[in-house]
Amino acid sequence: MKRMTLGLVAVPLALPAQTVAWPAPRSAHGMVWHTRLGETLLMGGAAGDSALWSWNGTQWRRAAVGRPADRGHFGFAYDAVRNRLVVHGGTPPGSGTRATGLSGETWEWDTRSWRRMAEAGGPGKRDHHAMVYDPVRREVVLFGGSDSAGRNLADTWGWNGRSWRKLADGGPAARATHRLVFDVGRAVVVMYGGWGDSGVLNDTWEWNGERWQRTADGPPARFATRLAYDTARRRTVLFAGRGAADFSDTWEYDGRDWRRIEVAGPSERNVHELVYNPRARAVLAFGGFHSGIRFNDLWSFDGATWTQIPRPDARAPTGAYAARGPHAVGYRVINHWDSTRAVAPTRDFEGRLNASARATPVQVSVWYPAVAGGTPMRRAEYFAVSGKRETLTPVTEADVRAASQNDVGTARFGLGIELPPRVADSLAQLPMAAIRDARPADGRFPLIVGALGGPSDGIGEYLASHGYVVVSTPDLVATVTAQVNRPGVALETATRNMEVIHGLARRLPFVDDARLGLLGVNFGGLAALTHQMRNMSADAVVSLDGWELKAGTSSSLLSSPFYEPSRVRVPYLAFSQDNAPNPGLTFSDTVFRSLTYSPRSAYVIRDMEHAHLLSNLLPFPQLTAERRLGYDFVWRTVRAFFDANVRRDTAAAAFVARSAVENGYPAWLVKLERKDRAFAPIPTGEEVEQIAMRGEVERLAGIYRRARAENPAAVVASVQTLNLFAFRFIRRGDTTAAIGFNELAHEMFPTSTHAANNLGNTYRDAGRMSRAIELWEKALTLIEADTDLPLAEKAPSRTAIEGKIKQARP
Repeated sequence: MKRMTLGLVAVPLALPAQTVAWPAPRSAHGMVWHTRLGETLLMGGAAGDSALWSWNGTQWRRAAVGRPADRGHFGFAYDAVRNRLVVHGGTPPGSGTRATGLSGETWEWDTRSWRRMAEAGGPGKRDHHAMVYDPVRREVVLFGGSDSAGRNLADTWGWNGRSWRKLADGGPAARATHRLVFDVGRAVVVMYGGWGDSGVLNDTWEWNGERWQRTADGPPARFATRLAYDTARRRTVLFAGRGAADFSDTWEYDGRDWRRIEVAGPSERNVHELVYNPRARAVLAFGGFHSGIRFNDLWSFDGATWTQIPRPDARAPTGAYAARGPHAVGYRVINHWDSTRAVAPTRDFEGRLNASARATPVQVSVWYPAVAGGTPMRRAEYFAVSGKRETLTPVTEADVRAASQNDVGTARFGLGIELPPRVADSLAQLPMAAIRDARPADGRFPLIVGALGGPSDGIGEYLASHGYVVVSTPDLVATVTAQVNRPGVALETATRNMEVIHGLARRLPFVDDARLGLLGVNFGGLAALTHQMRNMSADAVVSLDGWELKAGTSSSLLSSPFYEPSRVRVPYLAFSQDNAPNPGLTFSDTVFRSLTYSPRSAYVIRDMEHAHLLSNLLPFPQLTAERRLGYDFVWRTVRAFFDANVRRDTAAAAFVARSAVENGYPAWLVKLERKDRAFAPIPTGEEVEQIAMRGEVERLAGIYRRARAENPAAVVASVQTLNLFAFRFIRRGDTTAAIGFNELAHEMFPTSTHAANNLGNTYRDAGRMSRAIELWEKALTLIEADTDLPLAEKAPSRTAIEGKIKQARP
């Protein structure tokens, strides 16, 4: 019978961050169970760490440091009779070519010191081989690997503590990155898979001390997998490895057949490590590699459930920012057809009348503080609601059942695990916090207008439980497509959607629209900032992995006609993903730096990747404790940020001002923490125009000079705008004001040809020709170095100015 379980995350110990010892992320390391010490030992791998680590069931400690040198893809075994660790071969990190870097050394550790043993006549230099101790024949067995020329090997060797001897040349095909375990119940060495000369393998072989025998074919072919033998249940356990892609599956072999265990566990990986701990009666898994990322998570498998053993400091600090707030949460959907925007033309490209609805569907999710009581929504109901975003039709129970498989894709994308269908079904039925159409709590509450991408079962509920009304609308399919090939159009659509739902939300009787925050996720980060630049209505803006934070996508905002950083005067908080798959998606501070009139903060939280900031993965029990701590920090900080700036809460402001470590989080959690102060605000374009059209040029000049004293890059208007003001006052006959505006332009842009030329024109119109000629001559000296003047305009500009000078001179 197939077994299914969701698993539980172990409760971490409450130790101070500075006392925690934990191995660094690594792959291609070794792990064994040390019978005498009663501990699991870990060594080497791609971590630059020469320490031997021991795990006693509650904590890691360094058991030995220094020798042998750090290495990966080596043979590692424990001789229980002689009480010796045995290490052979491997590749030291940064060792250059295989010919020069490969090791053929054999080392032993006796719990006190390391000793290099004789290698003469032994297996020689190799890596990606496998070793295991055979307690029946009292020797370490080694098979295969790759030599210094990169050739796969098919030889079998034995080590008795004094010397190596070749045990066999025949049997299994040559291979590397396979694995061996010893089946105590049947007294045979079991080998599975690897990389052979013909490609990836899935064969199973057994060594009885005299010969190899092939048995059952195993799981789908893979290499860099790992095995452990569970002595209590007499099963060989296999987890993960790599085929066409990395796996995250769990299998067992009973000596006759392999079968898959239908259980979700650690994420996809290869070159990790497994070992059986007889005291805990469980298999331990540590580390590994996937998509450029190395892990240092520790997991336990008892035959039915994978459970993470988290770092002792992977625990949220106690305090005022608990996960769930004091309010019950209500949820409702507002279906709105926006007739001001057509989603399809009246006639299609063939001239036929379009039967589809022409108005744009806007599905609004609303989370709000509610009166307690009622049946909580199930997780799949959110996905079912999202499925109606195009049609705005009612959700049926069949829709909910169909939406349960959404978590399969979410698990694959966000966690790197293949979620068994029965596990996905169980997750789909999980009760959430929100009660559908619950009665609102008494009072009016601050509003958060979100661009969350779709109904969120996470941060929307969280903020509502703390007394906010959160509204959001999902992206339509066409908008998601446009984000890639027409980002400017998609940005206008997303921003307009935020404006529409803001207008709908402010009519709700339980909303206090005088207190407003904006929250954007992914592409919605652009929309949130654009909304503020257009409307300047919010008290704070938050972006979770927004496009404006990335080198490859920030241009979508920078090229927007509404991009005006001076219009963002309120605090801005941004989180950017860790472990970005390419440089274009890493944190870029271009837009962040440009918001000079906003007090702003930016964070990169360790291992909080795009999927974690985009959606809520907390319901998955396979989410590591370290990532749970990352969620805690992100959500607490978002809430404190809104509390501080929307509610004007002083305690929350103190939380936001402090560093993550000062707020009780471990130092390893935050990879980037940046807080930039704001300059004093300057007037917007509209405010500049109001001042200018009242003729208050000296006031405008004073504003500029004060701003310039604080920020040398400050400008209050463009050369063209100030010249337009001058033109208007020339027409009024007020040459003094006109000269003042163009004098200010020349002061702000002293290297601008246009500024000098315009000022000369204004003096000419005022009848002061000598000053006009002086400024035109100045303009001529600026032309060649003026980078704002297009090359094609340089010669015509020179000719025109020289003509004016010639005409003006007597």
